[in-house]
Amino acid sequence: MKRNEKGQPFVQGSDGDWLLVRASAEEAGLLYLRDGIGRVYRLKVIDRVQVDLADDMVVMEIFGDGVWEDQLQQLATKSGNQLLISEREFLTLTESG
Repeated sequence: MKRNEKGQPFVQGSDGDWLLVRASAEEAGLLYLRDGIGRVYRLKVIDRVQVDLADDMVVMEIFGDGVWEDQLQQLATKSGNQLLISEREFLTLTESG
């Protein structure tokens, strides 16, 4: 796990890629992750109602064991094509309010 200058958490997959993690503003316990080329994934954290990504211990509890990688669901367009978005778009889409 690492954080950027804005404090946003990144987790590293088993392939070595870093993924930016954001909590859903719409649904409790739902996280979105974006990899370096713009693919977006969703991850439902079943045992948590609220996910505080500002807390390193919470992030490590969710992502520390690597099991999360098997639970990722890649998002696609309505036509079934791979969804690719910029980091800026990803941050805008996952903002609350």
